[in-house]
Amino acid sequence: MKLYSDGTALFNRSFGGRAADRINDLSAGADGNFVMVGETRSFGTQTNDGILVRLTAGNKTPPKPLVRDGDDTLNGVAVCNDGTILAVGYTNSETAKGISAWLLQPSADMRTVENEKILNAPREASAQDIALLDDGIFVVAGTTRADKNAEMLIWLRRMPLR
Repeated sequence: MKLYSDGTALFNRSFGGRAADRINDLSAGADGNFVMVGETRSFGTQTNDGILVRLTAGNKTPPKPLVRDGDDTLNGVAVCNDGTILAVGYTNSETAKGISAWLLQPSADMRTVENEKILNAPREASAQDIALLDDGIFVVAGTTRADKNAEMLIWLRRMPLR
C-alpha cells in the first residue's frame, strides 16, 4: 500500500498465488515508485524462485519470477538515482555450483537478469542486503559458512556500481 502524506491510500495491490510467496525487502525509487524482492512458489517452478515486483500507481500486472534451474531467493534491493535496480540474495543454480550469494541487475521489464555476479564461498553463502553509497559504490552484507558443521559468519563486501 502506498500512502499520501496525510495517510490516505494512493494504491493498494496484492500479488501471489496458491503456494508460498514472501517479500523480503522494499526500496523506493526517485520516481516515487517502489521495487519489492522476495521469493515465490506460486509462479514458475516448484522450487523457490526469486521475484522482483515494480509497484506503480497503474500497475495491474501480476509479477513474474526470475525462473532459473535451482532454488533462488532475493533478500535485498536498492534503486539507484538513475533507476538502475540492484538485488541480492542467493541462488543454487547450476552456474553457481552450490548455494552462493547472488547479485543481479534485472532487465528494464524486470523479466530477466541483465547482469549478475555469483559471489562464491567455500561452502555456502547468502547476500542479505545491499546499500548504495553516494560515491557510486555499493555495499553487500551476507552470511557464509566454511563447511556444513561450521557456524555462520557475517561478511561485508564493498563494490563499485559499474
